[in-house]
Amino acid sequence: MNRRATSASDTRHRIVEATAALHAEKGVAATTFRDIAARADVGLGTVYHHFPTYDHVITACGQYSMAAAQPPQTSAFASLRSPVARVRTMVRELCGFYSRIPVLGRIRSERNAFAPLDAAFRHEEEQRRALIDEALRGVRAGPRVRALAFSVLDFSVYESLVSAGLSHDVVVDELATVILNRLNLRSTR
Repeated sequence: MNRRATSASDTRHRIVEATAALHAEKGVAATTFRDIAARADVGLGTVYHHFPTYDHVITACGQYSMAAAQPPQTSAFASLRSPVARVRTMVRELCGFYSRIPVLGRIRSERNAFAPLDAAFRHEEEQRRALIDEALRGVRAGPRVRALAFSVLDFSVYESLVSAGLSHDVVVDELATVILNRLNLRSTR
């Protein structure tokens, strides 16, 4: 029985990995159960056994991808007292996350077509707001500054700056500088 459970778990994992690869290559809407079965080297019925609907496989794929990319956590600020250090850490953590999941923009472009994607991106946005709130705890930052930070720290801004030729480290520095300047905080880089 234990061997069978391990085999089923391995098969499920192969299906999820195959789905993630296909979503990165083709997009979510263009990926079919047949594609997944072929990539995972399993029968079509096996994919349906583990994931009765496409929403189920999308959800599992999203969980797998997020675990691999390690989204930033508010605990990153636990030992930081300086508002400048907290802002720089927030930006570095978010940009690091974005660099580990470069297909985020492509997948996000399909969010309105699939309820699990929309839910996942709403969750990502809530997590980003929580990260911003924690980083700015104790700093006078009203709704406008928080909205600016939320927008500036969106994946699309990171992706656009990297595509324009800026290195990851320069992007981190520039985004942190924008937020720190808006907060009237000075940084010694």
